[in-house]
Amino acid sequence: MSRIRSLHPGFYTDEAVMQLTQEAPLAILLLQGLWNEADDRGVFEVKPLTLKAKILPVVDADVPAFLVLLERLNCIRRFTAEGRAYGAVRNFCRYQRPKKPQYRHPLPEPLHAYVAFAGSPAPGAEALAEEEPPPSGGVERAPTRSTPEEDRFPSASPPVENRFPTGGEKPPQREDGGGRREEIPVPSLRSGTPSAAPAAPRPVERDVREEVDTEGLALLRRLTGKPLRPARALLGKLAQTARDDAALLLAVLRQAAEERPHEPVAWLFGAIEARLRPPQDAPADAAPVPPLRRDGDGLLPQQRERVERYLRFVQAGAAAGHQERLRMEGFLRTHDLPAWQVAQRTLAGLGLAVAA
Repeated sequence: MSRIRSLHPGFYTDEAVMQLTQEAPLAILLLQGLWNEADDRGVFEVKPLTLKAKILPVVDADVPAFLVLLERLNCIRRFTAEGRAYGAVRNFCRYQRPKKPQYRHPLPEPLHAYVAFAGSPAPGAEALAEEEPPPSGGVERAPTRSTPEEDRFPSASPPVENRFPTGGEKPPQREDGGGRREEIPVPSLRSGTPSAAPAAPRPVERDVREEVDTEGLALLRRLTGKPLRPARALLGKLAQTARDDAALLLAVLRQAAEERPHEPVAWLFGAIEARLRPPQDAPADAAPVPPLRRDGDGLLPQQRERVERYLRFVQAGAAAGHQERLRMEGFLRTHDLPAWQVAQRTLAGLGLAVAA
């Protein structure tokens, strides 16, 4: 008998599912139907005609070809046991958590990790040979947390928090007291006794490191166009350059997403180094510095020197230090916007390409 299953929000943005959307959209419906037909370890019997009758009864679909496509995209893995053909759904046990698991089909031990099966059921949850209908309104709960770099199916999306209890759960019972609730005396206005103010809710602490792993990684992949693994390696190098300051790294990534620099990698390293550079404070006994005069563009002498140095690097082209030019560009765009605007106008007047 088919069972009700949970659907993770990250299913729709998984790379395999998006590829199926382009190649064979009906294969997505078949994959979801396999969750319902599989037992509680994610194992189903490969019977194409039966699967088509249960999942795709009224459409002209090539179920055997769809199964081959799902296996090629590593959504399922087929095997043979006891002379029968079976299939296993990847990471099934990670996202489907029935209260009374039923294991109707065999599962070889080498495939336990593939379906994320932890082993024997917990005490009191026996492996039933016969099917048992799910509880009323019962929807198996998905886990509260996932590991993005390990989970390819579904993709790395934030877990669904604050879930309500499923229909199969019994609410906690009240202590035996004759069905009466404990009455709390409330002081009257006449008594003048001040009532205790309700406790303020505790603020939820924001985990900046988790935001870097999710939002920051997505921003970095969008800026550089790198796949998941190289982008995660680059994120680690950026975090090392930022001295493990997650808040600083996230702020730089967000700024880069807004400005979209021409060389995002060099710009990110330059922006991080510029923010970490300590300000040079004058000694307490130093003589007062006379006010500096600004030139016609409204720049101080130090700003003018930065602009002229940057223009020399741009005009020299490949002969100059490429990394130093990018570092200066990141510093001007991040910390000295007036000087950067003057540099842009000068380059435009010289007919040179100006980074947006």
